[in-house]
Amino acid sequence: MKKPILFFALIPSLLFGSCHFEKSVEKDFRNSSETISDRIGVEDVKILRNGDETPNNEFEFADDISFIFNKVTGLQEKDGKVYPKMSMRVVSSKRDTVFHEPDLLGQNLKDGTDLNPLQLTARLVPAFSIKDSPYDIYLEITDANGKGKLEYHISIDLIEGKGLQIDAEGLGYEHIYTIQRKPKNHGPGREGGCER
Repeated sequence: MKKPILFFALIPSLLFGSCHFEKSVEKDFRNSSETISDRIGVEDVKILRNGDETPNNEFEFADDISFIFNKVTGLQEKDGKVYPKMSMRVVSSKRDTVFHEPDLLGQNLKDGTDLNPLQLTARLVPAFSIKDSPYDIYLEITDANGKGKLEYHISIDLIEGKGLQIDAEGLGYEHIYTIQRKPKNHGPGREGGCER
C-alpha cells in the first residue's frame, strides 16, 4: 500500500523538476520597483536623479531621471550583434497615459550592437502635473531576434521643485519654466545663438 503513495508523490516532483522556468521576479524594497525577467536578464538597475544615483522614488518636477540597466543578458546574437528594443510608458494616478514611447533606442541601435557588457539607458524629464502624482513608469526591453522580455516598473512621487521660490501677488500659476541661454560659437566675428 505504501508503494503506490510513494509513486504518486514522485509524479509532481518529476513534472516540476523537469520544467525549466526562465521567468524571475525581483523586488527592490528601497524604492518598491519590480523587475520581471523572461529570458532577458539584468545585473542591476540604477536610477540617477540629475546625474546622481538615488535609491528612492521621490523626484522634483522636471528632474532629469535616468534608468540604467547594467549587464543586460539573454539577447540572441545575429552575426555577432544583439538587437535590443526598449519602450517606456508613464501612467498618472488617474490611470491616464501621459507619455508613451514604443522605441526609445530608435535609430541608435537599428544596426545592433556588439557591446559587452551591454548597458541600456532610458531618460525621462517628468514635466507632468504634480496633482496627478504618483506616476507609474513601465519600461520594457525586448529582443528583435527572440522572444525574451524584461519588464521594469516603478511608481514615483512628483513634488514641487525646491530650487526656485516665487512670490505671486495677484497672479496665479501652476508651473513656471526657466531657460538658460548659452551663446554658440559660430566662429570669429559672428554672434552666438541659443543652445538647448
